[in-house]
Amino acid sequence: MNAYSGHVADAVGPVADALVILHVLDDDGQKIGAAGFAFTDGAGAFTLEVNNISTASARLALEVQKGGRHFAAFVGDVNAQAIDPISTVLAELVTLIVETQGGRSVDDYTAAELVQLEAEARASIAAAGTDLADADALFEQLLMDIGRSIAELSEGTITVLPTQIASPPPPADVHTDINGFVVTLYDSNGAYWDITANGSIGDGNTDAYDGGLFLEIDGSRFPDQLAATAFAQLEDGNEVVLGPASMSGLEVIRKIYISPELPFARFQESLYNPTGVDIIADISLYTNFGSDEGNSLVYSSTNGDNVADPTDFWLTNHQDSGDPSLGFLYPGGEPDKFNDELYVDYTQLTVPAGATVNVHVWAFQTNAMTVAELTAWIASIAEHPPIEFYLGLTDAEIAASVAPPIAPNVMAGAGGVASYTTVTATNLATMEQSSVDAGSDGSFSLGILADSGDSLQITTTNGRDETFVVP
Repeated sequence: MNAYSGHVADAVGPVADALVILHVLDDDGQKIGAAGFAFTDGAGAFTLEVNNISTASARLALEVQKGGRHFAAFVGDVNAQAIDPISTVLAELVTLIVETQGGRSVDDYTAAELVQLEAEARASIAAAGTDLADADALFEQLLMDIGRSIAELSEGTITVLPTQIASPPPPADVHTDINGFVVTLYDSNGAYWDITANGSIGDGNTDAYDGGLFLEIDGSRFPDQLAATAFAQLEDGNEVVLGPASMSGLEVIRKIYISPELPFARFQESLYNPTGVDIIADISLYTNFGSDEGNSLVYSSTNGDNVADPTDFWLTNHQDSGDPSLGFLYPGGEPDKFNDELYVDYTQLTVPAGATVNVHVWAFQTNAMTVAELTAWIASIAEHPPIEFYLGLTDAEIAASVAPPIAPNVMAGAGGVASYTTVTATNLATMEQSSVDAGSDGSFSLGILADSGDSLQITTTNGRDETFVVP
């Protein structure tokens, strides 16, 4: 027989007469069987005897149950394993790193490393004076102080690659005449998009708009196009193509794509400069909300407040309970909202001689999601929209975008960084930055413009700071 001993305590003191169970764990830290059990004595001490197991290991965990309370610890010390609120939170943090199937394993942590982490955890809590009865505070303190150590001991790695532009499957580009306006198309949630002859939206779904997404160039609106001509086409059954129309020396084509996969409409404003000199123009997309509010606030925006600031590149709005929740994603643009009117401006946009520049704006109107749900979804995908956001576009159209979508090129699997930490990549050649929050297992991915040979500095909010050279 082999013995495992230790003691159990809560925030007040020793826990007597508590059941202590020794569990065997799988790669992901999940319990697959019990190897033995014992009860604590009046001083909270226990000795647990088992056959065929004799060493400390991250494959073993001790669990304590007493009166609805629960404590745990990985077995780092077979002779004096402390089980208390600190060991419980430490076990939770390690499990976060290893719990993803196919990611890091409990075998990445040796018994000596478990002892090291426990010592760091106890020193952290002692220095901070954290209340042992406050599990949330313990979690936050240990994540901040030793989350980095937990991730690094798992030996997860960060990968950097040269920038790649997102590339969807090529569209079929099958055109048919539009026989008359208005053209009505429906997105994946069944929202109604009534597209007019100038590419704007009329009423939308149940008074979403009082006219939405008008294109204006240097103060002039994109003109109505004539149905049943080459200037008004339906492409692949779900995209209205209008133009070209001559505006401010540019040849302008509007493409309004209604997604059958996701609940959005995408507006591409294609600006071709046929001349031999650069053209600088002010581009705006104007919307009048059906909610008719008399204030200039929004529900939420990129920086989390309810003001449409120039640095915001998405916003949501819902100020009439009878109307749909609305959202806008406009990389490279600046919002300007006054009462129920919204302009998304691309001021002094340069279209080089002989070149095309594309502006992409996504609009959302939904009764299927609350405005809070819509906001959370847009916030989660705004930095790196999924490939479905670019279906129907060619690689050339995407490359000509004011803000081309960058495929993730800095990434890590489980254990790459600490759980939930904010990761920032800085291209030291251009000083451009991109940030993302890591997942619960320390995995993350982000995109940043970087060429081979550029140096990328990767920092985290809990102190990691490394520089990688892009291969």
